[in-house]
Amino acid sequence: MCGSSRFPFRLLCCYLSFLVVGILACQKAKPPTIQPAFYHWKSRLALQPEEQDYLAQLAVQKIYLRCFDVDWDQQQQMAIPVATLQMDSQALSGMQVIPTIFITNRTLIHLPNEQLDRLVAQISQKLQTLMRTWQAVVIPEVQMDCDWTLKTKAKYFSLLTSLTESLSPQNIQLSATIRLHQIKYFSQTGVPPVARGMLMFYNMGNLDDPQAYNTILDLSIAAKYLAPAAQYPLPLDVALPLFAWGVVYRDDKMVQLINGLEATQLKDRSHFLKLDENHFKVLESTYLNGDYLYQEDHIRLERVATTNLVEAAQLLAKHLKPMSRTVSFYHLDPAIIKNYPYETLETVCHSFR
Repeated sequence: MCGSSRFPFRLLCCYLSFLVVGILACQKAKPPTIQPAFYHWKSRLALQPEEQDYLAQLAVQKIYLRCFDVDWDQQQQMAIPVATLQMDSQALSGMQVIPTIFITNRTLIHLPNEQLDRLVAQISQKLQTLMRTWQAVVIPEVQMDCDWTLKTKAKYFSLLTSLTESLSPQNIQLSATIRLHQIKYFSQTGVPPVARGMLMFYNMGNLDDPQAYNTILDLSIAAKYLAPAAQYPLPLDVALPLFAWGVVYRDDKMVQLINGLEATQLKDRSHFLKLDENHFKVLESTYLNGDYLYQEDHIRLERVATTNLVEAAQLLAKHLKPMSRTVSFYHLDPAIIKNYPYETLETVCHSFR
């Protein structure tokens, strides 16, 4: 009797072992979830029909919404919120909204330590006022955007710690943007005390260099910074660029950026000489989109081709830890998204699976 009872028990144990191994294997094989998202970085939010259709086609349910900036007021000698977003309270109904706040590095340079608590209170109060006006949106996270330096690291990280404590009772987590140099040198630049990081995978080159090829997205430069990415201590989401600009040089010095500038706007051959596909020379001083250009100015057009966007995603996927993450595109604008079929962005997101 004893022997016959042990055999089924052993058989049952073997069966359960195989079952557990099978379940674990299935869990291992399950691909990470990649959530597409967009940044909205304009002063007013009123989505156009083409934007709404585009978001629906890509199944976007998350928007990183620039709510206000924090800058240093020299006259008042204090940090103050500026450029507050204006929006239709119904515009993002049913979406996940991530309020995003840009703080200038000069604010942190000038901010006395004794004003830090006051600034945290200002930011928290401003956020609460804005969020009370939004209807039928989910707010799981707030994001801080700052390109901090070694000089401002301690102050910025202290600000982040205090904001985390302020948001915690509402079950809202805090994230922070991360630049490429902060990935490569994270042991020196530090890792912000937040729940997640957003790797801003653009603005890589030197704008001051007239010979630069494309400072928005240069994968040869990016590749030099990504080796430590898999060891970065925070889970990383990714932001990729969907924008274009013209870089204006005067006497080989960069003097301004003209956002959204395209070659079609430089067709007037009495004012602009086409040197090649991306370079133009100003033949006669003129206004362009409200900006005054001088004779002999040079313009370099920069944009991100769809092929480069896919290559960027593939490069990142090789270096980042495989995990579920948000892939966000900067930024949402009818003039921009018309250049990027939503199928391309689907391919980009699929690269991270």
